[in-house]
Amino acid sequence: MTWHLLLCSAASYCADNVLGDHISGENLSEDAGDKHMEPLGTDDDFWGPSGPVSTEVVDRERNLYRVRLPMAGSYHCPSTGLHFVVTRAVTIEIEFCAWSQFLAETPLQHSHMVAGPLFDIKAEHGAVTAVCLPHFVSLQEGKVDSSLFHVAHFQDHGMVLETPARVEPHFAVLENPSFSPMGVLLRLIPAVGHFIPITSITLIYYRLYLEDITFHLYLVPNDCTIRKVTLRTTNMGPWWANRKFEL
Repeated sequence: MTWHLLLCSAASYCADNVLGDHISGENLSEDAGDKHMEPLGTDDDFWGPSGPVSTEVVDRERNLYRVRLPMAGSYHCPSTGLHFVVTRAVTIEIEFCAWSQFLAETPLQHSHMVAGPLFDIKAEHGAVTAVCLPHFVSLQEGKVDSSLFHVAHFQDHGMVLETPARVEPHFAVLENPSFSPMGVLLRLIPAVGHFIPITSITLIYYRLYLEDITFHLYLVPNDCTIRKVTLRTTNMGPWWANRKFEL
């Protein structure tokens, strides 16, 4: 039996198939006997006043998804950690982006730490009164000042840092938001250094060979863009073991 341990930092991952593989842009037909059954829903759905609202794939290569929220209210997606408060029915598009494409051209990569996923959200202006953006910084021990949190907006004219209305243990809240590629950053203090407590999860995968079983153990930040690890093989065996992941 062989064990492999990979410690994945917040600055070295990719957004690959963020929502589950079972999400589809097409609706599956129902069996005659199931027509009156209530939808069970999944963690990839947005849960709101009328129950779960399914998410559909727009472009899997771009990690672009769409959800049609049917009425005013509060909607939360457990899989991504996103939370929207809307005033009316609205269609929202969500694309999962890579921080490296945006931070490389700014000085923030030296003064701030990535604290959550980067989303490119599109919605009708004025329909969303609040959005909760997930972060993985642990606030329970009181070692991190909530005033250090910022939301980075990457707009056509440049990058803007916005102070959230409030910071909760798992998300930062923006009220009456304007949308562009956006995500949560944490300003680093030299006296504290890079010792920031984060919320992590453990992922264990195994591959069964005739002569051996190999387990792969991942300790990663609790971030929807890295929670799902896709294992692929080639004729040479698992190719992802030495792959360099990019944020």
